[in-house]
Parts: sequence; structure tokens; C-alpha cells
Amino acid sequence: MLDILIASADQLITLTDGATAEIAAQWHRAAHVLPHPHVVDFATMDRLRRRREVLAVSSQRRTRHIGVHLKGLRANISPAILEPLARIVAGIPDTELQVHIHRQVLDPSNREYKADLAGQLLEGEKQGKWNLEAHEYFSEQELFEYLGSLNVNVLPYRFGTHSGWLEAALDTGAAIVAPDCGQYVGQQASVAPYRWDDDRVDEYSLEEAVKHQLALSSVPGMDAEERKRQRMAVAEAHERIYLDLLAR
Repeated sequence: MLDILIASADQLITLTDGATAEIAAQWHRAAHVLPHPHVVDFATMDRLRRRREVLAVSSQRRTRHIGVHLKGLRANISPAILEPLARIVAGIPDTELQVHIHRQVLDPSNREYKADLAGQLLEGEKQGKWNLEAHEYFSEQELFEYLGSLNVNVLPYRFGTHSGWLEAALDTGAAIVAPDCGQYVGQQASVAPYRWDDDRVDEYSLEEAVKHQLALSSVPGMDAEERKRQRMAVAEAHERIYLDLLAR
């Protein structure tokens, strides 16, 4: 499919320098690099980021939340991250691991039920390794509130290219730990990478990434005003590209 699309396109736009390098290497085409725009609306973004800033200067000691969302366990999401991540979080004071998943994966009456994973998740919660939340698909606002509640959001992806989820989390000020596959790390400078060794997580790189993000001295990602300026710049760049094509 990409062979057809890339060969037939008059101009190409992608999100990261890494992606445009891949396009050049595989298809010998140049691509414009335009950043992924904001996902969270500006009012919500401003509210959640301001809340983080207030909490950051508070003298009250607070539990920090490390979150991993398995969603509906689509093909590129691996629960193999859970046990190493639980060991890492257990060794960091004042932190807890929150594991979210869509309810159908744990429901024996649902065709998407995963018996082994359900057993692992429930047993891990029983042993105190993580707090488990099984729920229906989040609404947009529920998703933003969830992301805004996390200190660090760990992406459990085994493969992929770019992520809108990553951008939404950054909009709320959550620090991101992402795999070094695809182009996730290239989306924003504050993203901390970890590695997979075949089907196993490289636990050392994951621990380094989580600790690095917990130690950040400022809220990562752009604030609402910066995102507004970025949105205008992206729109103007799109316009220039389209006008150039029309002029030809």
C-alpha cells in the first residue's frame, strides 16, 4: 500500500525527521516534516497543565502515578511490559503502577476475552503489583482526565510509527516513556526511550527511562499558547504546500 501511495503522491508530509529519512531510504522521495498538532482542546490542556504546576510546588508529599494502558490489546500492544515495570515501580519510593484495560478483555462472556492475561492481571492486583482498572472505552474527556492524572505514561508498543495518544498525553503534561521502535521518540524531545529484545523488555533501559521522567524539573510538552502557535504554523505550511502544487 505504501509503495502505491508514496509513488503516486505529488508531495509527501510526515511527522518526524526519522520518518522522512525512512521514506528517502526506501522510496527515494523527499517529504516535508510537519509536527503532530495538539490533541487536547486548549481549555482542558491549560487546566490540566496548571494543576500539575500547582502540585509541583506543593510541599505535600504525594504518590506519583506510573500508567500503562493496554486498551483492547491490539496487535502492537504487549502485556510483557507489566512484570518488569512492576518490579521497577516497586523499587521507587512514593510511586504506584496503574494498569488500565478495556473491560471486554477480562469478560469471560466476551469473544475478546483473554483468559491467561485476565488471570495475570487479577493475580498481580491481588499481590499488590499494580492497581487494575477495567472499563469501557474512555470518552474524550475521560481520556484527557486519565492522562492528566499520570506522572509518567508508559507506551507498551512492540511496533508502530507515530502516536496520537503520545501527543494527547504530552498535552496534559504527562511525561512519556516510549519504545525505541518506529518514530515515537522523534515526536518530542522530552520522550524517554526503552528497548525491546525480541519479545522481552530490556528492563535496564525501561528503568532508566522511568526514573529520568520522574526526575523532570518541569512539565513536559508545549503549553496551550505554544500549541496554538504550532497549530497556526502547521496550517500555514500545509497551505504553502497546496498552493505550490496548484501553481504547477
